[in-house]
Amino acid sequence: MPALSWKAWRESRARFALSAAALAGLCLALVVFQAELRRLIGATEPPATTYVGYLHIRLYASVGCAVFWLIAIVLGLGGLARERTHGTLGFTLALPVPRSHHAIARAAIGVLELAALALVPVIVVPAASWLVGERYPWSQAVGFATLWLGVGSVGFAISFAISVIVRSDYVALAVAVLTMRLVPSAVALIPGLEGWRPLDVMSGRGQSYFDPATAMLTCAPWPVAAAALVAACALITIAVQLARQERFA
Repeated sequence: MPALSWKAWRESRARFALSAAALAGLCLALVVFQAELRRLIGATEPPATTYVGYLHIRLYASVGCAVFWLIAIVLGLGGLARERTHGTLGFTLALPVPRSHHAIARAAIGVLELAALALVPVIVVPAASWLVGERYPWSQAVGFATLWLGVGSVGFAISFAISVIVRSDYVALAVAVLTMRLVPSAVALIPGLEGWRPLDVMSGRGQSYFDPATAMLTCAPWPVAAAALVAACALITIAVQLARQERFA
């Protein structure tokens, strides 16, 4: 497993590095140019007029949230079906390990990469805020990172499962994005689950653990993140079983 994990890391490290750079750059730009961007919002009432409210609107409830969701989908792509397209399948299947171990290693590395990316705003936002003379609560950054990791892991798991079935990276990405658009809309039609869209859960919009008047989390969203991680583990388990039954003629 250590060797397979290293292989999975080598295959995904470029996507991880680009994702980390993009996310860090976005956070830094939103903080450094906060004065200009706050004027562009044109808001005259709190919480939009406050620094915390501004960051929630720009980072945690819109652009940053959507970027992280897309990153989770992209990190889930890959697998043996992809290797068949790129001509490396023969070498991989020659390794003396079950196919399921390849999938487990790739899933584990992907979730760890997602966790590291969720920590990027935790580090960048409070530090950059201090440099520009503002303050963003570290506890709030950790809370949103927890939500991003939990919900993002579900997006990763869905993309991971799709990549087991679909050979082409581009087709798998298109199917994953389409699935992410259709499934939340379908879930929202179920009575009692209207507010459980992924981006709403990640941003706290309409949720019991978020106060819209202050644009801050009112409590640590551990139960929501834990439930999302359990769902992601279930989806990954299904994907591993599908990988074990793959046939490469």
